[in-house]
Amino acid sequence: MDSSIIIIGCEKSLVDLTKFDGLFFLHQVYKMPYSIRKVPNRKCYRVTNRKTKRVVAKCTSKEKARKQVRLLYGIENNRVFAKKVRARRITQRKMK
Repeated sequence: MDSSIIIIGCEKSLVDLTKFDGLFFLHQVYKMPYSIRKVPNRKCYRVTNRKTKRVVAKCTSKEKARKQVRLLYGIENNRVFAKKVRARRITQRKMK
């Protein structure tokens, strides 16, 4: 079996074109447009959603901002992971 993956990227989305046994499968992979920007005159970074202009983190370190973006992408693209995160947050609220 010869399987190869071709990723075609553009600004709005990525297209995953997978060839498997002579057949092509086309998958649309959406990536939410989160951005990390330095806050002026401070040693911190802001995480925002470029589409909705929603600020997710106001003033955080660069390392924590990258982790925040990874978490947001994980919640958006992995249903099982998102379900675990929601369940963990509910149990933490009950404990307080």
